[in-house]
Amino acid sequence: MRLPSVLAAATACGLTALAGARLSECSVGVGAGLALAITPAVQEYAQEGRP
Repeated sequence: MRLPSVLAAATACGLTALAGARLSECSVGVGAGLALAITPAVQEYAQEGRP
């Protein structure tokens, strides 16, 4: 039940990193993806499994 939430959060972090890398440098993209991944609100929704 939690798998779709985890996949969506991982995809969002990856796409954020990709967008940051395209708009600036690769390190900026990686930092943006990591910043999104460690944000408490994103972690909370990634762990929730609501139908």
